Amino acid sequence: AQLAKTVAIAGVRSCTFHRRAVELARQAAAQGRIENVQDSLTFDNFDDYRSWLSEHRERFAGQPQAVAHASSPFVFADGATYLGGCQDFVQWLATGRPGAASDPLPEPASYSGCHGLADKFSGARDRGDAAFQHDLSPTAFKVLRCGATEEKGVGAAKGGFDDVYREGVYECAGCGAPVYTSAMKFDCGCGWPGFFRCIDGAVFAKPDKDSVRTEIVCNGCGGHFGHIYAGEGFTGMHCERSGNTVDTDHRHCVNSAAVQLRLSNDEVVTCSFRGRLFLSSFRTPAAPRGLTTLEKPWSEVDGPLPA
Repeated sequence: AQLAKTVAIAGVRSCTFHRRAVELARQAAAQGRIENVQDSLTFDNFDDYRSWLSEHRERFAGQPQAVAHASSPFVFADGATYLGGCQDFVQWLATGRPGAASDPLPEPASYSGCHGLADKFSGARDRGDAAFQHDLSPTAFKVLRCGATEEKGVGAAKGGFDDVYREGVYECAGCGAPVYTSAMKFDCGCGWPGFFRCIDGAVFAKPDKDSVRTEIVCNGCGGHFGHIYAGEGFTGMHCERSGNTVDTDHRHCVNSAAVQLRLSNDEVVTCSFRGRLFLSSFRTPAAPRGLTTLEKPWSEVDGPLPA
């Protein structure tokens, strides 16, 4: 059945989520589910995009989420019906109802054993916090052993891996266990290194302490990598930067400081990022799909590790 006559996608040209929304809209149009796709609202930078949002908010009066929308893309149907961002659009295509921040995330149990994830936790390489604190930089220790989160956008220029697509194997920075390969990496656009699967049995998924998200850890030593998300519409996407095609519905959102890259010549590239971390991150049960709150900033230049 046809969902709408026209779907329009406004966003930033470099935004992965915008490009994916346009791709999905074109696929839906080819299937007859949408009559027309307006994809000309593509801007070269965020300033121009935000100017467009400011100029057109009045059109969506009475739709609070539309008025508050500030990220890319902005998807709407038939002139003035707000659908949301990329993930909301994915849900609308699947169910006819846009996604909402209050929609629940997949249960952690649904990840177990799927797309390489371990069925149960091992911990065979865990040497204890004291040993890891001795061997790791304070930044890596806070991420791996205390669950801290790096600031967004830790790419090669900052000593990280967000925008790195060199061929090799990503290993846990704590215990050296191989956890991902470059063939599993893609430009997911979230600001942290993204992988759509892991090496079999290398990563374990478990409920996060915020009781909303699903945490991913090294199955060898238990080091915190980041979080895993599903059903965001990346399946089938070809990533031009990595050359990989996403063949799962998973996105592993990984901190650069949690991994190191072993190149094909056996050279090991470590993360040299020593910038800002957030010692607390969470989402709330009222808005599982909302933005993650990052609190308690800290970096090595601030002095000794906080308790």
